[in-house]
Amino acid sequence: MVKNGAANAGLWDQRALVDFVTNHIDSFGGRADSISLWGESAGAGSILHHLTSSPPISNVQTVVLQSPAYLWQWNPKNDGYPAEIYDKLTAACKCNTSTDTFKCLQKLPVKQLQACNAEIINSELQDTGLIPFNPAIDEVFIKDLPTVSFQKGTFKTRQLRHFP
Repeated sequence: MVKNGAANAGLWDQRALVDFVTNHIDSFGGRADSISLWGESAGAGSILHHLTSSPPISNVQTVVLQSPAYLWQWNPKNDGYPAEIYDKLTAACKCNTSTDTFKCLQKLPVKQLQACNAEIINSELQDTGLIPFNPAIDEVFIKDLPTVSFQKGTFKTRQLRHFP
């Protein structure tokens, strides 16, 4: 999937939104040098990924993280959990026998793709209690788990404070 598409598409979309806000915030009375992000649960988990991404988010002054949550999908190899979910998606959409499973998925009507997506989510929630589509190490945008990046100090930020 990664060779044909973009892993972490949701994070790329969020980054595009932050860039848009940075470029147009003055139209709304804001300042590009004083952008804040706030997230709860999965939103806070997304912000953690942005803080440690490549390139790191640099135009944000303040972040507020409340109960960050996400499933760490750390295995970018072809046999890892993200690949397993992709295989389940292609099977649910009846694209698993196609010579190009990605093109097969691209050709599906939106309603059918949504139904397949819902089937995978419901199945994984029932079987594992986990939501299957989460940020994953793709070695491009996300090179390591946020906690590992924090531990190594490989993220770029002005100041990180913890409020108990």
